[in-house]
Order: sequence, then C-alpha cells, then structure tokens
Amino acid sequence: MRPPPDPPSDIPPDPPPSPKPGPAAPILRLRGPRASTIIVQHWPADKADTFMAWQREVAALAGAYPGYQATEVYPPTGGGDEWVIIIHFNDEAMLQAWLDAPERAAWLAKLPAVGAVLGMAVLFWLIGAT
Repeated sequence: MRPPPDPPSDIPPDPPPSPKPGPAAPILRLRGPRASTIIVQHWPADKADTFMAWQREVAALAGAYPGYQATEVYPPTGGGDEWVIIIHFNDEAMLQAWLDAPERAAWLAKLPAVGAVLGMAVLFWLIGAT
C-alpha cells in the first residue's frame, strides 16, 4: 500500500488541533479585524426550534450583505430566556448598513408573537484595527 501523496505546496497545512478546554487549557482564538454587535433577545427556551428557524433565516439574509462574517447564537442558561446573538462584519460601516437595512427591519417585524426583542444591547468594536 502506497502512502497518500503530499498536498500541493500552495495549500497551508491544517492547524494543530486545539487543546481540550479545561482549567489548564482555555479556548483562545485570535481573529482578524471585525466590527460586531451583541443582541440580547428574550425568548422562551421551550420555543427554541421556532427561534432558531427565525435566526437561520435572518443570518442567511445578513450573509448576502457585503462584509458579513458570521453569526453566533448562545442559548439561555439556568432556565432563563435570554438568547445572546453576536453578528460580525468586516467593519463598522458594513455592520451599520446591515443594522439599518429595511430587510432586517422587516424580519424583526416577523418575529413570532411568542417572543420579542425585549432588550437589545448593541455594542460596536473594531478588533485589530490600527
């Protein structure tokens, strides 16, 4: 049996695996420059499927906007109802364009009646900008 061929030289090697999280090895990721917003939405934990379906649709819409990088969703803990959503764009202007987008406003209006954006904390920061 022959060994697999070496990958082409222009493809960087896979990074080493991250250590397992624990007291001795915290998870630390270095990211490039970005602008992000943190949104807190109150939504019943027993209606998570409805909320996540709505979030997937909104994230897909955001993904069509220039500079979109990612959306992170953190579910409630300890029986609470606060979902934390972090949306990342390349820079503050691109993020602001998404936050001001009429399409986003229309999707917020479609948030089912079982939950609502009762509290919204929006923070901007540029990481790695000089």
